[in-house]
Amino acid sequence: MNNLGQHITIANIRSALKENLPGLDAQIKMLPKGRSLSMSTDENVKESAVLILFFSENNTLYFCLTKRHSGLKHHPGQISFPGGKCEKHEKNPYDTALRETEEEIGVEANTIELLGKLTDVYISVSNFNIHPYIGYVEEKPNFIINKYEVEELLIFPLHSIFDSNNY
Repeated sequence: MNNLGQHITIANIRSALKENLPGLDAQIKMLPKGRSLSMSTDENVKESAVLILFFSENNTLYFCLTKRHSGLKHHPGQISFPGGKCEKHEKNPYDTALRETEEEIGVEANTIELLGKLTDVYISVSNFNIHPYIGYVEEKPNFIINKYEVEELLIFPLHSIFDSNNY
């Protein structure tokens, strides 16, 4: 494992989010083989939001993913960030990301600091337009897993995404 990413801080992330983000170029680079990047012109596109939640423990930044319950209608069994479909009463997709994070993994919305937003991602196979947000809580939350939506909570140190053995 290399040391790239070992010393990333929340201040670094805040600063990076103020810069021009790679957005669509990064999405194209990460596409699964055989897929192309598409944008929806469908008026029935399903708006949704996810939260990339960071927290600190022992001077290390962590983030979490969920393994979606295998009985769910959309994307069953897939690894994802906490999130889901926007509801009509919500003012904006960030409210959705907070609500879904609280519902799925029990992190209270009022404890999360919004760091920023990433480029939306359209998932053509399910017609979802995903609004990704980045949030932060200072300490490891007391996670409460909703077993109807989440089969497993996966927690990783941020630096692990820079390890080529994990690609």
